[in-house]
Amino acid sequence: MVLRYYSEPKEKICLQFFPCKNFGEDTSLDYVYNQRPLTIYHQDYHDLLLEHLKGIYPIGDPRNNKKIDSFDQCFDN
Repeated sequence: MVLRYYSEPKEKICLQFFPCKNFGEDTSLDYVYNQRPLTIYHQDYHDLLLEHLKGIYPIGDPRNNKKIDSFDQCFDN
């Protein structure tokens, strides 16, 4: 699914959100990454999502309880 509201049609920079893997189920990462991601272009991310994401951080990583201070758009979250 592609989300595009305010971004220009030729905009190429985007974020892709894949479904979360439930570590309690026997689901492979190959299966998770083969699902269709939610694709959000940079302008829409900035205008629609950034403030909401800032509001939920800092959070604790459920795998190791390490504190994550902010959303890192260049790495897995």
